[in-house]
Amino acid sequence: MSSLIFYIDQDQVFVATNTLAVKPDGTPTMFRSKAIYLPHLRTIIAETGVGMFSGDWRMQVNNRMVLAGIENLDFHTPFALRQRWTEYQSGFDQSSGVTTTIYHFGFSEDTGVMREQTRGLKQDKEASLAICNELFGHRSWGRTGWQVSVSVPKV
Repeated sequence: MSSLIFYIDQDQVFVATNTLAVKPDGTPTMFRSKAIYLPHLRTIIAETGVGMFSGDWRMQVNNRMVLAGIENLDFHTPFALRQRWTEYQSGFDQSSGVTTTIYHFGFSEDTGVMREQTRGLKQDKEASLAICNELFGHRSWGRTGWQVSVSVPKV
């Protein structure tokens, strides 16, 4: 089980995640980062769910995509994420009900305003697309057990 808490407004985003990775049955296995800042895109990629898939997605965005920023990433994400999810599902025997949610937080290269985009993926290999442009989240959270992953101020 993963936890992700964030606060976003037009000038900034604060992201906090837990760092515990568990097996599908809930057994703890290791610690890992669940949110990474990509400074060249002024974007944070965070996730809940299947960690290996999410880590591979971050690597694809960072190493295999030529992008100008979050708006450009948003254009390419639906196809690329569906393709990666299909490949992942065919390569690993996943129990039913496995889900992953990918979050992109970043300053728009078009407007300069902070954006948040969410993609939910399900076991059935179909990526449902939900783009959230509204401001929402939590303003405060406890420190114990949390990794304050990134805080990106508007520059």
